[in-house]
Amino acid sequence: MSRLDLIPHSWWSWNFDVVREESAIAQIGISCWRENGTVDVAGTAYQVRRTSLLKGTYILESTDNVRIAQAVRPSLGRRSFTIQYGMPSGSCTLQAASFCTRRLVLRDDSHEMGTITPAGPFTRQAQAELPDQMPLAVQVFVLWLAVLLWKRESDAAAATVAVVAAST
Repeated sequence: MSRLDLIPHSWWSWNFDVVREESAIAQIGISCWRENGTVDVAGTAYQVRRTSLLKGTYILESTDNVRIAQAVRPSLGRRSFTIQYGMPSGSCTLQAASFCTRRLVLRDDSHEMGTITPAGPFTRQAQAELPDQMPLAVQVFVLWLAVLLWKRESDAAAATVAVVAAST
């Protein structure tokens, strides 16, 4: 298992450094439109894009449009992604550990392959334990998907507070 730490660039930023053994090895960026982003792994740039608004498929590809991995959100009501990558084809599912936690679990069928756990209830820092056999670019893509899920939860909570404040 590889231990990776996610460190946000600043208090309000949704851009992160991915750190292994105190060395930054990758960066994650989510665009202001949040459905696209960037991943930089050891100096190699990748882009993450959503293929369509309704389908919810996210593609990780190199700058010369070579597909590295893809993730599909099977249901709008669930915090999960089905991820496919590599040759031979690897497949796994990233999903919430439970309804009431931000902790995410990476599973291969019913076997737990790894976890992504926030460092605390009020921080966006997190620690991840991901399988060594998964390519590093795919590991960082999994982290990008985790950040996307957390950002959506944060945006939904902020919208709820705004609606409540406006109605009083």
